[in-house]
Amino acid sequence: MTTWSDDVPSGHFLADTGSGFAPEPSGAPGRSRPESSELAHVAWTREGKGEERCAPARLWASLSAGKLHVTRVLDLEERSLAVLEPCPAAVEPRPLLHQRRMAILERRLAGESEKVIGFHFGLSSSTICGELNRALSDISSEPRSPGLTVLLARLYHHALVPSTLDARLTRASLGSLRYYVLTLPPLDVDPWRRLSPAEREICALFLRGETHIGIARRRGTRPRTISNQISSIFHKFNVSGRVTLMGALIRRELDELRCDEPSHSWVGNTSCSGR
Repeated sequence: MTTWSDDVPSGHFLADTGSGFAPEPSGAPGRSRPESSELAHVAWTREGKGEERCAPARLWASLSAGKLHVTRVLDLEERSLAVLEPCPAAVEPRPLLHQRRMAILERRLAGESEKVIGFHFGLSSSTICGELNRALSDISSEPRSPGLTVLLARLYHHALVPSTLDARLTRASLGSLRYYVLTLPPLDVDPWRRLSPAEREICALFLRGETHIGIARRRGTRPRTISNQISSIFHKFNVSGRVTLMGALIRRELDELRCDEPSHSWVGNTSCSGR
């Protein structure tokens, strides 16, 4: 029977190592990996208990350096949750190939197309697609998890500029395995209030990675209808695809959360400079 720990240490439980978080042992050897439903239960039971605010820049640095690993994403209407696993302390320096993959992923999260990224690196579009998939696999044990790309894009964009994104971490455990539960406010899919209620729901599902067929099944309609509604969303936001739509919404969020005053409560945060 699974034993759930309610012990959450006080103080800053993520040590400052100069860039990212100090890695911690992730559990006893030989322990089988938990099911996705178990990790979801971790998120639900630990959210909000002993949480601390954490700067997006430190989170992104830890993910890209391999010090944290995304094991579960729960993209909910009222908030976004992610279960992060600390990687073992003996993490070797990342090879140059991994660094290239992360550079490719960052350019994609910034909104560049595979063709443009391929031109920059002298690689074909198909090679870029493969590198993107491998980069996501480096970061997450569920690289195709709905909501993962939005989560990474938000952390990446907010890591680039001083921002007041309310990112909170809680320590949790599942048996001998240790995790962090990350809580973010939901991404507003209609900040300009241009969408109908149906379009808002479709936009949220589309950003999470749902296919036209999957959205149609959820809504009890035809894929062609969903395709037309997504085209309408693109037209209203003046974008051409999922990544550019996501980028437009995150940039709007950044404009609203960009800070002018130093913040003193963030874990590992640097002061925000006035504009």
